[in-house]
Amino acid sequence: MWHSRCSKKSSRRTRISAVAKLSHHNIVSVFDVGSEDGTDYIVMELIEGITLKQYLQRKGHLSWEETIFFAEQVARALMHAH
Repeated sequence: MWHSRCSKKSSRRTRISAVAKLSHHNIVSVFDVGSEDGTDYIVMELIEGITLKQYLQRKGHLSWEETIFFAEQVARALMHAH
């Protein structure tokens, strides 16, 4: 059980460290990752504005143009990450 938890934490830290190395305007910057008193943490860039979820709640739905715009942004970030 302990080994399983340790390998999961190690794997998670490896993935987070990989994300921290990414530099793209559609991917939030990660400045630091660590663990303090058994609690893992990530220090990330603060982005001003509202989330897509909040935007959708306010607007109700996306037009087809907005849908294409957001889908392109996500696709560009994914392409950069992979």
